[in-house]
Amino acid sequence: MNRIKEDLFSKVTKNETMLAIMITRLLRNKKMLKKVDAKAKRKTQCLLSSIKESNVIESPNCLAANALIGTSLAIWSSLAMLDDLSSVGGISR
Repeated sequence: MNRIKEDLFSKVTKNETMLAIMITRLLRNKKMLKKVDAKAKRKTQCLLSSIKESNVIESPNCLAANALIGTSLAIWSSLAMLDDLSSVGGISR
């Protein structure tokens, strides 16, 4: 009976150690994800403000502006999403 108790105690200790490692990894990965999300938000805001300041899209000689005339709904939705992200502060998880 004592041997069974020792084996179970050993397994519980091993599982607790593995759980502690996994929790540590999870918290580290969540922190890294938060930093990456913040960096992506800043980059999106920077790119959008750069585009708006340069008036590239509004320029009549801009090939990109001419290409956007026949653009699909998916592209317009993506552009709207980027604009929304910059104006409301990004997507929260």
